[in-house]
Amino acid sequence: MKTVASGLREALTIGTQRASDGLSQPGGFSNDPLLRLALPHEFDEVASALRTVGFSKPVDDLEAHVADAALAGLLSELAEEEAPIRRDPAARTTEPLRRVFSR
Repeated sequence: MKTVASGLREALTIGTQRASDGLSQPGGFSNDPLLRLALPHEFDEVASALRTVGFSKPVDDLEAHVADAALAGLLSELAEEEAPIRRDPAARTTEPLRRVFSR
């Protein structure tokens, strides 16, 4: 059982690291249609009009800024949640996870 727990822990660590590495690269969100953070729909007409008159780059830059801010916020929240889990894994999980990660 210890080998299973170690393998699961390693798989989760590697998977999380790979996902966060990929998403934190330039275009990590914007180049993935499933994850792209577009401007709110209320701005569709304005963004479309700006793109039509040659302002695609500023609209793209604004979307990238929104995605970067969202990613920074997400990573900050993850870091806050991760710190207590690393200090005391058993206190912050469900019973099955306590059995696996507290060994």
